[in-house]
Amino acid sequence: MKGEVTVEDRAQQYGHRAAIVLITGGRHTGKSFLARKLEGRLVADGRHAYLLDGENLRRGLDADLSDEERGQTTEMARRYGEVARLLMDTGLIVVSTTNPFGLAYREASEAIRTLVHPAPVIAVHMSKTAEEPPPNTDVVLTGPTDFDAVTARILDELKRRGVLAQAIGAKPVFQYSI
Repeated sequence: MKGEVTVEDRAQQYGHRAAIVLITGGRHTGKSFLARKLEGRLVADGRHAYLLDGENLRRGLDADLSDEERGQTTEMARRYGEVARLLMDTGLIVVSTTNPFGLAYREASEAIRTLVHPAPVIAVHMSKTAEEPPPNTDVVLTGPTDFDAVTARILDELKRRGVLAQAIGAKPVFQYSI
């Protein structure tokens, strides 16, 4: 059942549209570190973002699966896609890597795009050396060392793609009473 709040209502309230930032690349390229850094920056800027990692799914949604079932990459990808779609339906910017699937990152990238279509996917590819990124990659990074600059570059891409609107403004002050 759909509620009365539309995608546009959420975008207006949050100051951004829902999307997924998908970080692809080989092992040990800093994907998880960048994903955590990007999520932190988005939230610090007043955006509604969530880091969806394979570990989130393994501890919760996939806890009932046997080891054999966890080895079925298509089922793991399907479950991931459903969770990502639900989070984006709430208006979130989902930050993720291709780590959760056990698929090659090119295959994982295509599977995720298919599962979350028509939501925008901003693809960021990281590698230690120059290599051919997956098709439709928006940002290509080779051996980044300045993750603050990389995060700023991804935010610029989110603005360029129309995901982020203008800056939210002053951060609200919360007061707690006991």
